[in-house]
Amino acid sequence: MILNKPLLARLGVLAALLALYLSFDWMALRLWLSGAGAYALSLLGYPAAMASHQTGVFLAVSDTRFLITPACTYLDLAFILIVFTWRAGRSCAANLFRTAAVMTAVLLLNLGRLVLAAILHEGGTAWRFSHDLPDYALYYSAIAAAVILCARSDWRWLDRAPAGTPG
Repeated sequence: MILNKPLLARLGVLAALLALYLSFDWMALRLWLSGAGAYALSLLGYPAAMASHQTGVFLAVSDTRFLITPACTYLDLAFILIVFTWRAGRSCAANLFRTAAVMTAVLLLNLGRLVLAAILHEGGTAWRFSHDLPDYALYYSAIAAAVILCARSDWRWLDRAPAGTPG
């Protein structure tokens, strides 16, 4: 049996990043997401505002308030994708650039997802169809794609490694 050391390293980093994610309430990111969502919705003609109370951070659209939780930030997804988009054998600079691109893409796509969910829900679409279904589809398909591409990349890297190279 071949031990896939890059995979073991990834799982260790993933555990550390998820522990970090669970250690904080990510208030600044939640406030940014709510504010950016309100701004985007306002640009699209929807009456929206950010609201922060002792009970949490909200995105208010018309008469509806959407609670913005740490899960809404997709920071956990970004951490997972970073772990599986880091490429063995690539330079640290190239991997850091990839990490920045992944973080930016996740933040912007998530903002679009939340804005679209609010618009659909305001239009009468049930929350499970406007938010939950697209949320699960996007979240799990992104992880599956990243893991599959990562496994393919790691196995190619391991196959190219000279004999005696740890791997």
